[in-house]
Amino acid sequence: ENHTVWECKGRMARSSERSDMPSVSDKINEIGFGLYQVHVFVLCAGVVVAESGGLQTSAALASAIMQEYKVKGDLAQEAQMLSTYMGFALGTISSGFLGDYAGRRLPIFVAYLGMCCSVVGLYLMQTYASLCLGFCSFGFFGGLGIPAAFIALAEVCPSKLRGVTNAAMAFAFCFGDVWCALGFRILLPELVGKAWHGMLLWIGIPPFLLLAFGLISPVARLDTAHFLSARGQLESVKVLELMASMNDSGRVDLSAMAPEHEEKPVSVSDALQSLTSRENSLSVLALSVMFFVKDLAFYGMGAFLPLAWRKSSVLEGALPATELLCTALVGVPGVLVAMILIFSLPRRLAYAVAAGICAIGVYAVHGILDQQALFGVTGVVFYKLFYPTAQMITFLFPAEVFSTQIRVWSMSIIAFCGRMAPLAVPWIVHTSQHLFLFLTMGFFVLASLLVWSLPETKDTELKTLSPVATNTRVKASGDGYGSTTMAVAG
Repeated sequence: ENHTVWECKGRMARSSERSDMPSVSDKINEIGFGLYQVHVFVLCAGVVVAESGGLQTSAALASAIMQEYKVKGDLAQEAQMLSTYMGFALGTISSGFLGDYAGRRLPIFVAYLGMCCSVVGLYLMQTYASLCLGFCSFGFFGGLGIPAAFIALAEVCPSKLRGVTNAAMAFAFCFGDVWCALGFRILLPELVGKAWHGMLLWIGIPPFLLLAFGLISPVARLDTAHFLSARGQLESVKVLELMASMNDSGRVDLSAMAPEHEEKPVSVSDALQSLTSRENSLSVLALSVMFFVKDLAFYGMGAFLPLAWRKSSVLEGALPATELLCTALVGVPGVLVAMILIFSLPRRLAYAVAAGICAIGVYAVHGILDQQALFGVTGVVFYKLFYPTAQMITFLFPAEVFSTQIRVWSMSIIAFCGRMAPLAVPWIVHTSQHLFLFLTMGFFVLASLLVWSLPETKDTELKTLSPVATNTRVKASGDGYGSTTMAVAG
């Protein structure tokens, strides 16, 4: 008993000493933003570009594919998009285990490789059923990389620049749409015809180039410092050294950063226990609603902007591919608005303002359906200006609210709830376009209220240890995992 008491006192003394040591976030803030973060941004944004361009291409090719294979019946015609969205949802939920168990890099590189292979398979497919399977595969690998990409970017950025860097990821969504529209403008201007097979290879170019970039980039050799430090691995120090070297930050003292213990990864059951705990359950609920309305608006409102062009006569006589290109470009000013609002305002206030204005904009879109073109087009403009702010804050919150051990799990589980929206969009829009607009408006209002239940996270350090992980290590004092605080913990 005396031996146990002295052992506990020794552990507490060591823990107290380590609590004065600098955290990973402290050192990233000291090193600052530079070339390292730019490389990571390119690798992570590339997943969004490839996924966004692929999904938009799948939707725009629907008419050409139906014409080619003479597909009849509403359900059969919707099978292509439903299979794409189903794959997207399954990939999103799969990213949680892979990203928190094997690291942030693996889901991203598997996503790039999988999308490249899926594109080749799609090009070689000869039947409508096999095409649906191919699009499901592409959607799966696209969804696999998204949660890990947003988490990785958040983990490598200095605290004060995390929000604005994440907001800049909205450019990736715009670029994916622009890439898709350019392909159609060059290869299939009318969106129908025999040349649609070329678009299948076109969407494979971004993932191929980004996979090649990842193979030569030095940042891809090691995972994020936050992930490695949570595992107690010495490579976390090497990552910070590489970051300081690439950012030309001079000599940074990392002597106090060496971890003492190797930490076990949190199991699936522990992750779910943490997410459903009293501390996190309300955050999970609020973020699930925010992700749902994000996807409901993103995929559903895509059907209304082409209508707005035609009602306003701005692009009268333009080719369908030109309408797609203008639709993609009109979102760029909204990204700039998002970067300004997220940098200058608290997270919750910025989201509430953006979601509220989006709700008003969606309500005004009714004018397109009710022969009030000016009112409807004004609503579309307001929506496109402020949607990226709500979208990017939604992606940012899981990284800032949840701890390192369950960060990708939390993003993937919550985002999976959002992925249910694209599956419902075709049915809702087909049933009633007015119903879709009212639902989207209502969810935006609800999300703008629920966001206040989340903690304010602007410029805060990322959480390192979860309560579940800490309790597990305290109980396991006999197997070398008894330390309650790591040397690299924040």
